[in-house]
Amino acid sequence: MWTRESYGISRAGDRLCVARGRRRCGGVECAVLWEGRAAEAPVDRLRAALARGIPVAAALPTRSVLVRRLSAPLIAARKARGVWPALLDVQLPFPLEECITRYSRTRRAAGQTETLALAVRRNDLEQNCAAWTRLGIEPDLLLPEGLALWDAACQTKGLPARGVGVVLHLESEGGLAVLGADGDFQGAFVLQGSGPTALTPAGLAARVPGLIRARGLDPAHASWLWTGARAAEADFVAELTVALSVGAGQARTAAEPRQFLACALARQALGPTAAAENLRAEPRFVPAATRTRAARRERRRAGIVLAAGLLACATLLSLRILLRARDRAYAGALQTTVAALFPAARIPPGQEWEIGRRLLAEEQTTLIPFQQALAPSLAQTLTTILGGVPAAGAQLQSLTLDDRRIELRAAGGAGEAPGRLAEALRQAGYDLLAAPDGSTAAEHLLRGVRP
Repeated sequence: MWTRESYGISRAGDRLCVARGRRRCGGVECAVLWEGRAAEAPVDRLRAALARGIPVAAALPTRSVLVRRLSAPLIAARKARGVWPALLDVQLPFPLEECITRYSRTRRAAGQTETLALAVRRNDLEQNCAAWTRLGIEPDLLLPEGLALWDAACQTKGLPARGVGVVLHLESEGGLAVLGADGDFQGAFVLQGSGPTALTPAGLAARVPGLIRARGLDPAHASWLWTGARAAEADFVAELTVALSVGAGQARTAAEPRQFLACALARQALGPTAAAENLRAEPRFVPAATRTRAARRERRRAGIVLAAGLLACATLLSLRILLRARDRAYAGALQTTVAALFPAARIPPGQEWEIGRRLLAEEQTTLIPFQQALAPSLAQTLTTILGGVPAAGAQLQSLTLDDRRIELRAAGGAGEAPGRLAEALRQAGYDLLAAPDGSTAAEHLLRGVRP
């Protein structure tokens, strides 16, 4: 679900940090809201945020989640999705059936498809969720710690877009090394040892470069970003820089190193990969507030569908009523017309059209003799035409005549002969047609039709 706001929670020992992220001008701005002992965390505010649908993200420790980049020689992403579980199962140190898996950041490159696979054992996830529940907090997003740190480092320009990059997140009780190259996440490694020098500058210098070389990268040309509580100690950072032989301009400290992880989680919760990389998406691990909100959203969606269905039914019913009213009006008008034309006929309702057409046809047949008796006879028409030709001073050459058409051909006569012949045809009841091409000054051809 798209939202403009999010919360990120990071925990280091018994201390908690809460940051809020907000979308602004195409980016995400983060600010620290609270930092202190975990027992004093603003639980009510976080619960209210969850109830309003604002995502609350927490980090899943690197020791609990396994992140691997998988590739398959397949172009179709649908086919590649079918082989990811088998490829991941080979790299897991525990059975795939015991894990919750997610696949994100799938892309095509060099004729194959790549993806980032995430896996966490259900027992480890359950313990992590229980630890947050004991604090009274139920984050609905559990995101890999290393990915959140790497993405935040790239998005805030803490590391350059090209070349090898290393994020050293150092807390008082442990640390994390996140490696990447050319903007791509390569891996995250827990930095925690049993000896007293494990997290000293000398101990880190002895271990971290080896991790970088193991990935086929060159630590001499790496860019470094210091985050975490130890990164706020200037003397420690100076000793670490010397111990790692970091050149000038190759390292920098995050603006707020103590709160960097909390801000990174808040930023990640608003990113495009948050839903795909949320390892708390399995129904049994979803927080109660999220389930309640989802159920309420489903009920609201069902209510909208029901209201739309009722509106559609009401519209169809109204349309049906209007059509029936129109049909009744047409039927009434037809019944009135047929009754006026045939008052003596007994016509059953609904048969006005068929019976009316039949009665009209019968009446038309009955009227034919009367129409023929009232029509002018051909003898009368012939008398009128034969009397009109001499009156026009012309001589009749040919005459074709029936009850509908006439064609008259005459010769001679003065210049007014065509007009007088035309008048004779009109008096006989014919409408004169245009003079054909055969008419000349000496010979006159006239044609007409009876309307």
